[in-house]
Amino acid sequence: MTLLSTAYFPPIQYFSKLYAASGGPVYLEAYESFVKQTYRSRCLIVEARGAQMLSIPVEHGTGRKQTIRELRLSSHGSWQRSHIQAIRTAYGPSPFFEYYWDDIEAELKRQWVHLWDLNLSMIELIASMIDLDICLRETSDYIAPTDSPDDWRYRIRPKHTEADPTFVAPPYYQPFALRHGFVPNASILDLLFNMGPEALIALHKSIVPPKQ
Repeated sequence: MTLLSTAYFPPIQYFSKLYAASGGPVYLEAYESFVKQTYRSRCLIVEARGAQMLSIPVEHGTGRKQTIRELRLSSHGSWQRSHIQAIRTAYGPSPFFEYYWDDIEAELKRQWVHLWDLNLSMIELIASMIDLDICLRETSDYIAPTDSPDDWRYRIRPKHTEADPTFVAPPYYQPFALRHGFVPNASILDLLFNMGPEALIALHKSIVPPKQ
């Protein structure tokens, strides 16, 4: 079974796993402890100055360890406002920004309490926008890391990325590529706003078939 962590506006590699499992169940790890500096609470967008990481502040409770399912968003600061402004600035000129942005912005502005619920809602919303058929399920208990080729929970990450022979970052139009070069494996937002309905084609091209 395909096993993923939760993720905030996940990278294209993450969505390529969802695409590969289209129609079948994908399990999201709901009982792990929070892992810092991962896509669980951050995403990579591409703006005029280059790649930029957006990070969501979370509350680290005292006492017993919280599961990722229980992790609460921080009530301090104005991260929603700053993320909305950063995304709007980065992708306002993109071809499909106006087509998708209103629904994404409305969802992002909701009064979210838990990181899990925010991430799940965004993944499902974007999947529906690109007509990606997904069936997401929560794990019922913590699953220890395995050597399974379908266990991607700790292998898709911003730093120390492991080799993935089943994925190739698909080339596509990025407005600032002439200035900074193409940024591979950015947030799914980058692919959505720049390619629109053709995002699904790019995801298809991102999958490397197994060798016979």
